[in-house]
Amino acid sequence: MIRILILFALCPSLFAVQPNILHILADDMGWNALSCYGNKDLQTPNLDRLAAQGMRFTQAYADAQCSPTRAAFLSGQYGARTGVFKVLNEKEPSFAPMRSAEAKDALGPETATLATTLRKAGYTTGISGKWHIANNYAVAALRKREGYFDAYGFDFAGPANGNEHHEDKTVTAITDDIIGFIESNRSRPWFAIVSHFSPHTKLEAPEALIAKQVARGFKRSADDEGKSTERPIANYLAMLEHLDNELGRLLAKLDALGLRRIRS
Repeated sequence: MIRILILFALCPSLFAVQPNILHILADDMGWNALSCYGNKDLQTPNLDRLAAQGMRFTQAYADAQCSPTRAAFLSGQYGARTGVFKVLNEKEPSFAPMRSAEAKDALGPETATLATTLRKAGYTTGISGKWHIANNYAVAALRKREGYFDAYGFDFAGPANGNEHHEDKTVTAITDDIIGFIESNRSRPWFAIVSHFSPHTKLEAPEALIAKQVARGFKRSADDEGKSTERPIANYLAMLEHLDNELGRLLAKLDALGLRRIRS
């Protein structure tokens, strides 16, 4: 599995001391899913726009699993140091020829995170979507626990609930959460994590977008599990297109708020 990380700073002034920081994380997206990296079957203009205006990594390694990626980004430490070096509670197959050390079942709140550090520097901090570094994989499932996200440095934890948005894998709801967070905190520096569940299985995307890809000749999956033998390209392309469309909506909001000038 490969994670795509997008991090960029936006500010109302090119000389702002504390630029706003927006971190976008797509779940289980291969590097070649984007048209700027060679996908000929789908155009991703909004993601390509970020690539054109920022920095692209063409030779890099990633800890390509859910929990280690998130824990490493937030802590700035390798999984060997934090103890989060594989998917939480993942069991190794009985036939595995070699056993790894026992992993922790969470990135503990005592660990200094990017969010706690930025908050001390005067930032307000927010997150919505996938969590998966402790207790539960979704932010929405944990946000009602008093002080839970505060301990990790977050002032805002979005209510976007994947169990309520199967029609598009919560992509629109997560975008709404972060837009609301940004609008409410535009008068101070902010750090926001847009943590999507898509395009990881299950395969969930707006039906109109799936039908669009079917009309182009791509096959759709018989169900939302997306068996590899089916080659359910229509569902996958629809998920990518929906992600790109919603990123475009987020960028348009930043434009409207005057926050879209990227520091060089």
